[in-house]
Amino acid sequence: MLSTLKFIWQHPISSVHRGAALSRYARWQIGTRLLGAPVIIPFVESTQLVCERAITGATGSLYCGLHEFGDMGFVLHFRRAGDVFVDGGANVGSFSVLASGVVGAKSIALEPVPSTFSALRLNIVVNGLEGLIEPYCLAAGRRRGHVRLSTDRGPENGAVSASYSGASAEVNMTSLEGVIENMHLALLKLDVDGSERDVLEGASRTLLQPTLKAVLLEGDSEPIAEMLSQAGFGRASYSPLTRRLEMIGLRKPSVLGRRSLICGSGILSSFENGVLPRGGLPCTANPSNELADSAVPSARSHL
Repeated sequence: MLSTLKFIWQHPISSVHRGAALSRYARWQIGTRLLGAPVIIPFVESTQLVCERAITGATGSLYCGLHEFGDMGFVLHFRRAGDVFVDGGANVGSFSVLASGVVGAKSIALEPVPSTFSALRLNIVVNGLEGLIEPYCLAAGRRRGHVRLSTDRGPENGAVSASYSGASAEVNMTSLEGVIENMHLALLKLDVDGSERDVLEGASRTLLQPTLKAVLLEGDSEPIAEMLSQAGFGRASYSPLTRRLEMIGLRKPSVLGRRSLICGSGILSSFENGVLPRGGLPCTANPSNELADSAVPSARSHL
């Protein structure tokens, strides 16, 4: 509980009105215990998320507007209608819903845990995004095969050995190129619990696509950065509040949010003097939900 309260207190959006955010948190904790069932909550613009207890990505957005402020802010600002976004380790689909439901991009969402994949598909249906989001119940890896994953650790689910004592399932695994085939990516997000290097090694041709402008990585490391450098990428920092991007090379840690931002030099063509123009991109919130007190006006209009 203390970590959640700290998260709310320090979040760039909810810190503007901490009292309202803390009130949403208290009402959610009480309400879900009484209801004992999933609730549909507003997200950005007209999008929604199916939310229940312990789904931190969805509840964090209820409290604060955007659970992962830097990462989600970059996706909202940089993506354009018609772009292809690959969401590796999609969880319940928050990023895919942003990319497709708000921006109009085409999303390829990979989520290997069967129960989480069911929640991902539900969020696609609730938002009417069946034509823009392609979900796959697959793990991303270096090549086609199988991998055993834990299924009882929520957002921390990942690869485990056969001796794992908790709940687990053997799932199908594929390389990214086995899914995207001839599609031309603009943005790749990987949240694959330490398997980022394997996934990237299985996507060597994809990394050389001139359309691929940025990669969001949860598991950044020097070997990964070196691999991406050979494909023409470098670490970058981006501020959703100022819309300013800075290429910072390989020696410095990337500054974004929970993930590292690694960009190709071609991304700068989308910026004017390092600042991403608004270009009419809608980033205002759904004001119609009582529980969310106007849904933190859609990640606040200052995004």
